[in-house]
Amino acid sequence: MKRQTNNKVYYPNLILVITGITIILFGAYSIISLGLIRETKATVLNSLENEYYVVGKEPTPYQKEVFLEINDQLNQKTRDYKKITELVAKSFVIDFFGWSNKDSAYDIGGLQYMKDPKTFNDKAHWEYYQKLDVFNSTYGKGKLPSVKAINVDPIIQGRFILGNQIVDAYKVSLDWSYDYTGNLNIKDFVKSAELTLINENGKIVIVEVKMIKEVAEDE
Repeated sequence: MKRQTNNKVYYPNLILVITGITIILFGAYSIISLGLIRETKATVLNSLENEYYVVGKEPTPYQKEVFLEINDQLNQKTRDYKKITELVAKSFVIDFFGWSNKDSAYDIGGLQYMKDPKTFNDKAHWEYYQKLDVFNSTYGKGKLPSVKAINVDPIIQGRFILGNQIVDAYKVSLDWSYDYTGNLNIKDFVKSAELTLINENGKIVIVEVKMIKEVAEDE
């Protein structure tokens, strides 16, 4: 009789232990699986991003076209960094100077191409983007110009003082035209700039931006 009673007590306990272990193992498997899925998704790049850059928000057709050219160059077995430099410079101009998809003076474009995006963000806001809110109020939000075509002068390779170092650099001069509608005074918008870019461990970044007025004053 005692043996039968003991059996009735121990079997349910054993079942509870097995059930508990099963639940724990299933939970651990679920957590690991979810983590692997998230990690896999994080490494998948769409056509408008690559290992270095992501296209600006609400990109124009021209912006997408140039960005896809960057992707194509980065996917080459042997990268042509001079060509990539040209495309990065163009992509920056489209995103920074194109205001048709900008919401406010704090919506600075092209930061993903800068070596020091925070410093450039502050400088760009006060020296150029500050008037974006006024233009949005004057001409209507979404009616400001977008960059439609860019001309790039031959790229000059040289040296640039970066902090306490002298590094190899590319100097790129560009001028562009805008696509716009209405009675917009296009003379209020910059149409030419000189950029200095460097190769930072395979990533082309901008270290200096000079708008045409600054270039003229330096000369």
